[in-house]
Amino acid sequence: MKKKNILIVLSVTLLIMVDQISKSLISRYVIEYSDIKLIPNFLNFTYIKNYGAAFGILEGKTIFFIIMTILALSYLIYELIKNKDNKYYSISLVLIISGIIGNFIDRIFFGYVRDFISFKIFDPVFNIADSFIVIGVVIFLFYSIVGEKNENKKRMDK
Repeated sequence: MKKKNILIVLSVTLLIMVDQISKSLISRYVIEYSDIKLIPNFLNFTYIKNYGAAFGILEGKTIFFIIMTILALSYLIYELIKNKDNKYYSISLVLIISGIIGNFIDRIFFGYVRDFISFKIFDPVFNIADSFIVIGVVIFLFYSIVGEKNENKKRMDK
């Protein structure tokens, strides 16, 4: 197995472990719907069970989520394998895949996703896996825009 493949597998594994350990600690030590104020009027741990998708939409559609997750993961893993030499694309996909798998584990084993991070500046409660997905998408979009600009500039310079 090549070094890049090993690094990718280890990265995904580590990120999933961070997500699952954080969820396990929260679900073990925080009562559902109670708040632990980390930074008053800004950041709390608020443990909730999310039976839907983002913001609780499509609540109770677990089978749908499982099927969509398997399809999305299949495509993203294919893209990661195909583009593993593209550093930023790989980083973004590793984050997205790790986040999807972290939440998928919750759906399979619990029937819901364990959310617990709550900022007072906006309503949704989320988890570390959700953060990985958002950060991965931001990196992907940024790289896509900047990479496209650089490619166009290189073509014009020729």
